[in-house]
Amino acid sequence: MSPFFSQISPKMTLPGIASSLCPSPSGRHLAAAVGRDLFLWQVSSGILLRHLRACHLQAVTRVRFTDDGSRLLTASEDGGVRAWRMVDLTSLPLEGRPGRRSDPVPFLRWSDHELRVTDLIAWGSGCSARAATCSLDGTARIRCLVTGSTLLEVHAGTPLHSVAVDACESVLCAGTDDGRVLLFPLLDPPRNVQVARSEMKPRTYSSHGGPVTCLSVSLDGHLLASGSDDGRVKVWRLDQAGEDQADPLRTIEHAGRVSAVEFVVPPLGLLRPDDHLPSVYLAPALHKVEASGGEGLAEVTSVFVTPEAHNVAGGGAESLEEESEDEPIDDNDEGGGAEGATQKGRLVEERAKSAELRKVNFNLYQLLKSQILESRQADD
Repeated sequence: MSPFFSQISPKMTLPGIASSLCPSPSGRHLAAAVGRDLFLWQVSSGILLRHLRACHLQAVTRVRFTDDGSRLLTASEDGGVRAWRMVDLTSLPLEGRPGRRSDPVPFLRWSDHELRVTDLIAWGSGCSARAATCSLDGTARIRCLVTGSTLLEVHAGTPLHSVAVDACESVLCAGTDDGRVLLFPLLDPPRNVQVARSEMKPRTYSSHGGPVTCLSVSLDGHLLASGSDDGRVKVWRLDQAGEDQADPLRTIEHAGRVSAVEFVVPPLGLLRPDDHLPSVYLAPALHKVEASGGEGLAEVTSVFVTPEAHNVAGGGAESLEEESEDEPIDDNDEGGGAEGATQKGRLVEERAKSAELRKVNFNLYQLLKSQILESRQADD
């Protein structure tokens, strides 16, 4: 693909170090937490949609989206968890209206944890949306995001740093402070909502040399990845866990603390980029284009380019370059020496600028033509 059609990369600047960062499942939004503040951006344009100041009493530790992207959850060092609707976060603030708040309010909030919430995950959508949290107080909780009720509360008896649930909701994984991973069964739990670790008899992985900071279960539910402060990521089989379990399937060494690990499905565009090109490019154009007659500068920020514009007369951008080379530069022009070389250099530069402007004009023409044709077809 030609570098002329490279995508524009938006840049978001934060006022401090982000404690948590999470993109929405659709990739349209990006949420970040800095201190007690919450930031929400539109990824395609880089526009800051919402800045919630002091959304918690203490610093925010985790930010997560649900699978359908309709809810955003935040956890804090004060032991509280809050759930926000994306409709409220992305809508315009109600400023100047008496009796109405300009900032949205969470539709659910709970503060059951006595100490810092170390991890937060969310899954499901609609009426089946769930959330799981763990804390340094040694408890892990699963809640319903519709009613806010507690579905399960496990007392592990040791500080917890990470939590994960498989896609079938059959096992709850929790990473402890002493380097172990506890696997609590969810298909046949005790009937009480509040249970102790001894009642559920969890299986155990134990080989990390520090707190288990992050966990992730594969989509098929067969593999579990765990990261720790010891700088190692270990991959296990969930059906081989036990008190005297075997060695991990794989160990990945890192130079420092592992802060995040996740199983992902690579997009087709990453595996075969030439076969899965975007339908429309947002390509950078000339920021300053000299207007005709030399009467000033015309500002051009960006231009949409269709793939058809990349194939001009079957040759794409190369055909335009060939047009600019129709008139060769005469090496016997008047003014030899340094002055002649300077004139030749200026001529080459002017021809290059002319070819680039022709590319931009042709892409704009193709875009306008396609939009006109589409509007006519829609009217018919």
